[in-house]
Amino acid sequence: MSFSNPSFDSSASRARCRWRPRHVASVLACALAVGLIGGCREDEPIRNYQVSKPLALVNARTLAVMAPRNDRTWFFKMSGAPAEIEKHRAEFMQFVESIHWTGEGAKPLTWKAPEAWQEQPAPGNEMRFAAFRVGPSDADLEATIVYLGPEASRLDNVNRWRGQIGLRPVLEEDLSSIIKEIRVDGAPAILVDLSGPKRAKKGPMGMPPDHPTAAPPAAPSRPVTYDIPAGWNEQPDSKGIALTTFQITDGRRTAEARVTRAGGSFRANVDRWRGQIGLDPATPEQLARDTKTVTVAGATAQYVDMTGSDKAGGQRILAVVLPRGEQSWFFTLKGPADLVAKQKETFEKFLRSVRFDEGAGGKP
Repeated sequence: MSFSNPSFDSSASRARCRWRPRHVASVLACALAVGLIGGCREDEPIRNYQVSKPLALVNARTLAVMAPRNDRTWFFKMSGAPAEIEKHRAEFMQFVESIHWTGEGAKPLTWKAPEAWQEQPAPGNEMRFAAFRVGPSDADLEATIVYLGPEASRLDNVNRWRGQIGLRPVLEEDLSSIIKEIRVDGAPAILVDLSGPKRAKKGPMGMPPDHPTAAPPAAPSRPVTYDIPAGWNEQPDSKGIALTTFQITDGRRTAEARVTRAGGSFRANVDRWRGQIGLDPATPEQLARDTKTVTVAGATAQYVDMTGSDKAGGQRILAVVLPRGEQSWFFTLKGPADLVAKQKETFEKFLRSVRFDEGAGGKP
């Protein structure tokens, strides 16, 4: 075969381009061998790469009504999957329209819940007034009634709801495009309808989903510390409302101590606690008689002792309200009256052990 320059001899070039199949196979085999020899160098180790799996996101929606009334601010809320919320939106609005404030004792408002809603047992925490299961049990849809003090902020609560479904906070000037002015029992209120990408409840290995890295986050410092009395079993609050909860068991009887940070006037919170044990709102004379002052972490706090009627279960509540900045700290002990009486000295010793970490949110 001639190897003359094909640019000067086109016929020879065409002849050289007629490769036979076995020639092609030979050339490919040689090229592969050369590539393998050149690629297997000792200074090129095998590399392994790990690709992080993105955290699962689920859609979420919140319908919430915020209604100031007298010395309280009431919240009516339903949260869940957008499709489930849409199915029951009309029911929720009818429920809100049925609200009527009576101003009477332990049940200051009435309502007419849809027939399919199932009212849940009294939650027994510091903020919830009532709760309902909406729709089938597998829908995980719940409607709640909560109340706080009169100074509850619209912006703070809207941003809290936005954060719960993965949305960023907004500024005060943005509220007008988010809220809708409505009326509940003739009084002004606002309606908020929010949808967003809510992160899954738990990430890999139970890690909070807000942390995208595989390393577990450092435990945050707590703004308050205390000495835990013997026999008090500390456990996290299942509703995420209290900072911590203690179970105190004596035979078949159980009492509960809680540490909570929230808002609301002293009078409003005392009436709320009285309602939990079947008492009417306190008169000025009752409030003065049942309240004394104590010192907690070097500051003055108000201490109230309330015992309910036997008809309401004979419950007793010891509650201390410590104002710090714009919010107050609540230290409560609630349970059967005789068990609370046995634990009263221990509760007061617990109060004397309370200290605030000024660098972890404890400073006003």
